[in-house]
Amino acid sequence: MRITNEQAGNMINALAPLLGRTDSLGYAAAYNTRTLTNEAMEYIQLYQRKLEEYGTPVVDEDGNQTGQYELEVASQNFERFRDETRDFALMEHDFEPYTVPVTDAMGRISGSQMLSVQWMFVWGDTKGGDA
Repeated sequence: MRITNEQAGNMINALAPLLGRTDSLGYAAAYNTRTLTNEAMEYIQLYQRKLEEYGTPVVDEDGNQTGQYELEVASQNFERFRDETRDFALMEHDFEPYTVPVTDAMGRISGSQMLSVQWMFVWGDTKGGDA
């Protein structure tokens, strides 16, 4: 599968809720997160540097910085951030995901979660309900 750095970042974020699992879904999520991170490492580092440069620190309820940064689309800095990361976001990589049968996820994660990581499933002959 051919993906951009931006897609790799989105895929990593989609996998995050599955990383705490101790079943085949957790294994696949961990494997794919590591592989995607390795493929897009330079982009991830550039993205973080630019986010720190143009964004604002996230603070907790006590006003302490959390080490994370955010950048609102409405921010005056957003266009500069986007312009300085766009070319890198569009660079492509070959990625071969570790896949599991979709039946491993059925009834174990929500439909929304399944859709967000559908590229990680082998969609075989599954029958659901009376459809």
